[in-house]
Amino acid sequence: MSATRITRLAKRWIAEQRAWDEGERDVPGIQAVMDLGYEQPEVLWELIVEVTKLNGDPDTLENLGAGPLEDLIRDYGHDFLGRIETESVTNPRLHKALSHVWITASEDRRYVQLGCILLPPRET
Repeated sequence: MSATRITRLAKRWIAEQRAWDEGERDVPGIQAVMDLGYEQPEVLWELIVEVTKLNGDPDTLENLGAGPLEDLIRDYGHDFLGRIETESVTNPRLHKALSHVWITASEDRRYVQLGCILLPPRET
């Protein structure tokens, strides 16, 4: 996906997140971003970084962390840890979004050092 298309999708995702928070449920841009997590994790990473460049609104960063970023870490965390660590050093918005990511004990503990929330083990 070209940089232009990533920017357009990032802007659409931001706008639709706001609309979702206001009750709108026709949000194909949000679904398109969710699909990237299954089909194109590299593009999803680029989109996450782009969203942080475009918007620092606390609600946007919370939605980014609890949504696409959490999905990326859950499904492909081992592939992206180095990039996330590197980017979060110079990108305070990404660092803030990481504080809304919940991880389990099965994920790399370095994510906790980045600010992710470690969920307690499930009781059986």
